[in-house]
Amino acid sequence: MEQLRFGISSMNLGAAVEKKPSPEVKISDWENAVKISKFYRAGGHFLPASDTECCFLWDAEALYVLFLCKEKKRTDSEKLVQDKDRIRLKRKDCVEIALQSGIFGHRDFSVFTVENTGVAKAVTQRGMTYLGGDKGYLGGCDRIENQAEITEITQDMYTCKTKTIENGWMAFLALPWQLFGGRPEKQFALQVYRKKHQTSEISTPFPLDMQVNFSDRFEYDPLTFLEVFLNGERGVSSEKEVLCTLPDGVKRWQRPVKLVWPSEEERREIEELHHTKEATTLANMADRIRLLQRWQDVLTLEGMDYFTGQSVANPWEFREPWVERRLCNEAFLKGDIDAVCKELDIAIAYFVQLTEWWYTDHTLGNRSNAWTTFGRLEKVSKEDQEVCMTFADGQQLYLAAGAGGFRFHKAQKGFFDAEKEELKLSRQEDFWVAESVYGKIRITPGLLWKIHLEGTDFEIRSDQLKIYYEKKDEIAGAEWDLRLNREDGVYGFGECFDAVNQRGKIRSLWQRDACEGCLASIGNQSYKNIPLAHISSGYSVFINSQYRVRADIANETTDLLRFHVSGPVVDFFIWRGRPEQTMNGYTQLTGRPILPPKWVFEPWAGGGAGRWYHGPLHDVCKEQMAVLEQFEELDIPHSGIYAEGAGAHWFKNPKSEELYKIVAFAEKKGIRAFSWQYPDMSMEEARGYLPDIEPEDIPINKIAPHEGNKKLPTYIDFTHPKGMDLLRAQWKVRLDAGIRGTMVDFGDFVPDEAQFYDGRCGDQMHNGYAYEYAKSYRKLFCERYGEDHVLYTRGAAPGSQAFACQFGGDHLTSFLGMTYALHGGITAAASGLPFWGVDVTGYDGFSDEETYLRWTEWAVFCPIMRYHGTEPREPWEYSPETVQIYKRYAWLRENILPYSYGLAIQAHETGMPMMRTMAMEFPGHPELIGCEDSYMYGPDLLVAPVHTEGEHRNVIFPEGNWVDFWDNTNVIEGGKELEIFAPLDRIPVYLREGTFLPLELNGSLHLGESMTTSRKKALLITPPVTQRMGTWHRDRTDRIGYCMVPQKDGFYMRCQGTGEWTYLIIKGLKDKPVGITVNHREYQQCLAKTALYFEEGWVVQDDGTVIIRIYDYSEIELSVKM
Repeated sequence: MEQLRFGISSMNLGAAVEKKPSPEVKISDWENAVKISKFYRAGGHFLPASDTECCFLWDAEALYVLFLCKEKKRTDSEKLVQDKDRIRLKRKDCVEIALQSGIFGHRDFSVFTVENTGVAKAVTQRGMTYLGGDKGYLGGCDRIENQAEITEITQDMYTCKTKTIENGWMAFLALPWQLFGGRPEKQFALQVYRKKHQTSEISTPFPLDMQVNFSDRFEYDPLTFLEVFLNGERGVSSEKEVLCTLPDGVKRWQRPVKLVWPSEEERREIEELHHTKEATTLANMADRIRLLQRWQDVLTLEGMDYFTGQSVANPWEFREPWVERRLCNEAFLKGDIDAVCKELDIAIAYFVQLTEWWYTDHTLGNRSNAWTTFGRLEKVSKEDQEVCMTFADGQQLYLAAGAGGFRFHKAQKGFFDAEKEELKLSRQEDFWVAESVYGKIRITPGLLWKIHLEGTDFEIRSDQLKIYYEKKDEIAGAEWDLRLNREDGVYGFGECFDAVNQRGKIRSLWQRDACEGCLASIGNQSYKNIPLAHISSGYSVFINSQYRVRADIANETTDLLRFHVSGPVVDFFIWRGRPEQTMNGYTQLTGRPILPPKWVFEPWAGGGAGRWYHGPLHDVCKEQMAVLEQFEELDIPHSGIYAEGAGAHWFKNPKSEELYKIVAFAEKKGIRAFSWQYPDMSMEEARGYLPDIEPEDIPINKIAPHEGNKKLPTYIDFTHPKGMDLLRAQWKVRLDAGIRGTMVDFGDFVPDEAQFYDGRCGDQMHNGYAYEYAKSYRKLFCERYGEDHVLYTRGAAPGSQAFACQFGGDHLTSFLGMTYALHGGITAAASGLPFWGVDVTGYDGFSDEETYLRWTEWAVFCPIMRYHGTEPREPWEYSPETVQIYKRYAWLRENILPYSYGLAIQAHETGMPMMRTMAMEFPGHPELIGCEDSYMYGPDLLVAPVHTEGEHRNVIFPEGNWVDFWDNTNVIEGGKELEIFAPLDRIPVYLREGTFLPLELNGSLHLGESMTTSRKKALLITPPVTQRMGTWHRDRTDRIGYCMVPQKDGFYMRCQGTGEWTYLIIKGLKDKPVGITVNHREYQQCLAKTALYFEEGWVVQDDGTVIIRIYDYSEIELSVKM
C-alpha cells in the first residue's frame, strides 16, 4: 500500500548574506540559498507537477527569491514563421509568492506575481476574508467574496527580472521587507505558487486542495503558508502526520501530496468512526482528523465531489471538506480546541450522511455482512425458452438467449428487454448445458454451484453472486464478482476521462455534472455512465439497470471485477467473441445509433452565449455573422454554427428576431444554426408555456416530502403524456426560425426525491432521465425536419445513441483537458456512443496556441469536429500561421468526409464505433491493452494525437505495415513501440496495410487544400500484407465490398462497385511498380501527372506515391506488379 507523503511546512533561511545577489543571476550568488525543489499539484492529483525550483536568500533590507521553471524540451520546428522572423510559441506560465511578516496580521499579506513574459504585478491585501465567509460551504453564485482592502504595489518598489533559459525560464525578485509587514525578528510566513496554464496546474511545496483549481475559487490562504525562520540551520522541513505541530507550536491539519487508496486497517477504522456515538475530544482529535482526511480522499477516488453540482441534488446541508479543514486550522491558531472538536463532529456527521447515501448497503465500499448468497442450487429446468435455476432458499435466477448473447435475471427485469431466442437445455453427468447459437453455458448444481460460458473465462460461482435486502424479500441491491486474468484489460463504462483501461479503478456509475470533476478534481466522474464493460480476454457484460452501479475493477482485490448494483433489479447480459459482435448485440438490445445527416461530419464553428454577448460589437447576431463572414473570406469550410445566445430568453430583453437573422444569414452560406437548452423548469415557468393546463397536470416532476426546507431541482417530465406539449411550446419560436439542431445539455441533477409520471423515482431516473430527454428531443425535431437535424447531448444513458449524438462536456483549455477528452472520446465510443465530439480546445477560457493547434488537428479525426467555449475559438485570434494550419485541417476534414460518413453508416447499422480502442480493433494483442492515447479511426487510420507539450510522443504499432499519412517514404513495420517526431502542424496518423480510404480532393490531389472550385473523388489504398476484406458504405443503400490480396510480385484488389472515383492513389509501395492493370487492361505510365487530366494511366510522384487515372467503372479489379 502506498504510503502518505506530505509537503514542506517550514524552512530556515539561515544567516543573512553579506553580498546582495545580482538580478543578472550568477550561480555563485545562490550557492548557499535554501532551495525548494519539489512542488505538488493541488488536490492530490496523480500527475506530477512541472519541474520547479525556488531559492531564497535574505539580508537586512530584502528577501531575495529565484524561481527556476522548467518546460518540456522544444525543437526548432516548434517555432512558426511570422513576418520573416522566427518566433517561439508562448506558453502561459507564472509564479507567485505570498508573504506576511512583522506588523501584518494573520489575514494580511502581499502577493507578487511574475509571468514568463516578464509582466509583473503586486498587491497588498489587508483584512482578507474567505470566500463564503466562515462557514462550511463556499456557496454558489451568491457567495460572499473577499472583503480585503487591496492596494497596488508599484514596480519601482521592488526588483523583478525574468529570463529565458534552456528548456524553461527564470524569475528573480528582490522584495523589501517593508512591502509585506517589515523585517521579522524571528519568523515570517510565505507560500510560493506556480500556475502553468498549458498543463492546468497550480503547484506549491505545501499542497493545496482541489477547489483552488477553479479560477473563481482560488484564494491565498494564510493557513497554508510555510513557516519561515531566520538565523538557524538552513534547510526545509516536512511533518509526517495529517495533524502536525509546526515549529512555532501551532497545530495544523495538512492534506497529503497525493490521493492514495486507504489500507484495510484504515477502512476498518473509518467504519468504526462511521458508527461511533462518541463526541470528539482532545484525546481522539488527532486520530479523527487523520481518518476524516482519508475518508475524504477515498470518496474522491471513487468519484464523489464536493462542489455545487453535488449540493443541489441532495436535501441535506452541504459541506466542503477543505472549508472544514480551514475552520479547524483557524481554531487551532486561536488555541480553541473546543471549536475544533465541534467542527469535527459536524464534518463526521456529514461524511456519514454522504456515505450512507452513496453506497448500496450504506457502508464505505459496500462491506457490510448483510449481503447473502443464493445458497444451494437444487433445480435446473426450462420454462418458456428460459432456463430457471431454483435455489434452496427459494430464490430463482433465469437464463435466456437474446440480443446476440445470454441474459441472467431475477423476477424484476431491467429497462431493456430482448426477444427470447431458442435455448436448448440438456443434462450431462453432473451438470447441465444451456445451448444457443451464441454458445454453451455449463451449469453445475449443488452447494458450490457454478455457471461457466464455454470458450471464455466468464464464470459465476456460488460465492460470486449476492443479494442485499433492506426489508424482508425486498431486494435493495446485488453484488456480482467476475474473476480477471492477470493480463486482462477492462474498458467501457461510458465516457471515462481519467483512463481508457479501467483496471485498478473504482467507477461510480451515477450521472454527474462532471465539469467540476474535470476542471478541478481528477477526472474520474462522468456525464455518460454506461454499465457496459469489455474484458479483453474475450467477453463483455452489460448491467441492465438504471440504478446506481459501482464497479470495482481489480482495485480492492487485484483479480476481481466486482459490481454493486443498487435497487431491486438483477439483470445482466453477456456477450462472447470479438468486439464487433458485442457492439452489434448491445445496440440491438438498447437501440441502433441514429444516423446523422452527412453534413454533421463536416467542421462546425461556434461559441457560448457569453463569448458572443461580450464580444467587441456587443451584438450577439453581428458577432456570429462576422465569424461566418470571415471564414468565408478565408475560404475555410463549415457546415454548422453553434449560435448559443441568439434570441436567448435568459438575457434581459430577449430578441427573437435574432434567431431569424442568424438562421437566414447562415443558410445563405449553406450553414445550419444550432441552439442550446437544458431541461430544468419550475412549475411557474411551465404554466407560462401551458396556461390552459390544470396545475396538477403540468408535466413537471414532483418532489417527495423530505427533511429540511431546501428546494430541489425539477425537470420537464418526459414520461408524462403532456411532456411533448410543453417541449413544443418551449421550442416553437426557435423551430419557426429554422434552428436545425441543439445542444441538449444538463439533466444530471435529478434528486432521489423526484417522482415521475410513469412511476419511476429519482434513484432510478437520475441515470435514466438522459434516455427520456434525448428521446423526446428526437421526436420534436423529427416532427419539424425529419432526419435533417442534429442533436448532441451532454449526458447519456444506455439507449441514448438511438436518438442523438453526444458532446464531451466542459473541459480545461489545456493539454490536461485534451487528455481527458481523448480518453472520454475513446471510452464513450466503446460504450455504444459512436457520434461524439468535444469542445475543441476546451470550454472555459482561452487556450495557448500550441494547445489550440494540437486539438484542432485531433478534431479532424473525431466523429464530430465542433468548436465551442466561453472565449473566441477562431484561428485568427492567434496568428496568420495558425489560420493557415486551421484551414488545412478544415479542408482535410472535407477530404475524408466519404470515409467518415461510411463509418457513420456502419455504426448506425452494427454499433461498431468510428473511434475504436486499439484493443477493440486488435483483440488478442496484450501489448495494446494499455494503449491509452491512440486509437483507430475506423479500420484503417491509426490516430495518435499529441496531447502534451513538445513534438515527440511514443506510438505502439500493431503488427503489419503502417504508412505515414503525411510522408509516403516512411513505412513502419509494426509489432513495436517507437518514439515519433510530430512537428507542430502535424498529427501522427498512419495508414494500415490494406487501407481502403475513399476521399474527395481538389484537382491537385493534395490533402488539406481548398475544394471550393474543384472536387475529385479518389480512393487511397495501401498494399496488403495479409488478405483484407471489408465494406465501404457510400450511403444508406449503396455499399461497396472489397477484397485486397498480397501476391508474390505485388498485390490485387477487387471492388464490387465504385464510388465514382476518377483516381486511385497508392501509398506505401516499397518499389516503383513495373506494371498496373485495371479491369484486365494494362495501363501505361505517363510522363507527368498533368497527362492524367486527359487519359487513363499512372504516374509515380517523387515520394513514391502512385496515382492512377481511371474512368467510372461498375467495378474495379486492380493488379499492381512490382
